[in-house]
Amino acid sequence: MLILSSCKISFFLLLLLVLPVFLETDFLLRIWLKSPPAETALFLKLILIDAMVCTSATPMYHAIMATGNIKNYQLIASSVVFGTFVVFWILLELGAPPYSVFCLAILSSLVLLQLRLKFLYGMINFSILRYFQVVVLPGLKVVLLSAIVPVIIFLNFEEGFLRFFLVSGGGFCGTIIFIFFLGLNNDERTFLIKKLMSVLKRE
Repeated sequence: MLILSSCKISFFLLLLLVLPVFLETDFLLRIWLKSPPAETALFLKLILIDAMVCTSATPMYHAIMATGNIKNYQLIASSVVFGTFVVFWILLELGAPPYSVFCLAILSSLVLLQLRLKFLYGMINFSILRYFQVVVLPGLKVVLLSAIVPVIIFLNFEEGFLRFFLVSGGGFCGTIIFIFFLGLNNDERTFLIKKLMSVLKRE
């Protein structure tokens, strides 16, 4: 259960940052680079998606490392990573669009996620179905519902700092609310409330 909670909370914490950046990618890039190269915004959005996938799987990697039985996992995972780079090169040599590399990176991260699930199942009888029930489904609910207010603001305000701060604020508040009520289970909510109460009492 600790592994599942770690995967879910890691995903939610990154979501707080990713949501406004994903929507305001063009604005942020223009501030940073003035005249960003073509497709830079698309590259960044694909990188953010890949980061979300990797983050939700990182605690599983540490769990596998903690077992000490890592030889087979490292051999297969390294083969996947090496094979991905080979396919990168082939795609670019064949004239595929640059963004295809990032799409393949996301696919590779999903493959590694599935690989970690299967290895954990074999090592500690980790439930793959439970992972989807506890991590994936609540995560999708939170992402979809948290995006509603920021998207409405994004579509109805002109690009600028005001829209950026409204999107960020609306996204942050909405995400926190949906994480608490939809993303966390009763035990996690109780633990969080107790932690907050203990912090407030110290002050």
